[in-house]
Amino acid sequence: YKSEQYYFFVFGNTSTAYNLGDAGNFMWGMAGRISGFTWIELKSGSNWNEIRQGRGWDSDADQRAIQAGFT
Repeated sequence: YKSEQYYFFVFGNTSTAYNLGDAGNFMWGMAGRISGFTWIELKSGSNWNEIRQGRGWDSDADQRAIQAGFT
């Protein structure tokens, strides 16, 4: 018997819930902004990481979560 658990995260006073993967993307966006990266650098870096791993471009959902954390 395999039991699956799903976790969702809400950051701040918002109504958007993120699954575990997108919560990580949100935190990546926030950490990138705090570290002084530009939005273009974060967007390019996440796309490059996906391409490097052979998965094509970063998904729209991932990009939205990163941008939400960045802003």
